[in-house]
Amino acid sequence: MTSQQGTKWWLLAALAFASEIALLIAAGVAAKRLSEPRSWALAAAWGAVVIVGAIWMRWMSPNSAHRLPEAGRVLLGCALFITVGLTLGYTGGPWGPLLAIAGCAVTVVAQPALGQQRLGFTS
Repeated sequence: MTSQQGTKWWLLAALAFASEIALLIAAGVAAKRLSEPRSWALAAAWGAVVIVGAIWMRWMSPNSAHRLPEAGRVLLGCALFITVGLTLGYTGGPWGPLLAIAGCAVTVVAQPALGQQRLGFTS
């Protein structure tokens, strides 16, 4: 891998990571808005973050033992972004549909480019 290819790979990885963090935040905000003004709105927000995080960790994480193949990761990633984005839009979040479109676009571009690469250090 050349230096330019390595830089492109890391930029895509950083963009994918940033979009996944935005997905977690949006899931929490959407769940909180859906459950307000009930007293358990904050618990619903954290629950949504844990559920979306667990789905990502199990089937999309670069270091997961159960990582889906490329097509499955793209489909699952788009499904998560669209579901959370539209839910956020439904609850009054003006950037919900933008999250759905941008997150799905990043997933479609980044997942094939990142491939089956595992991240981290080995001993």
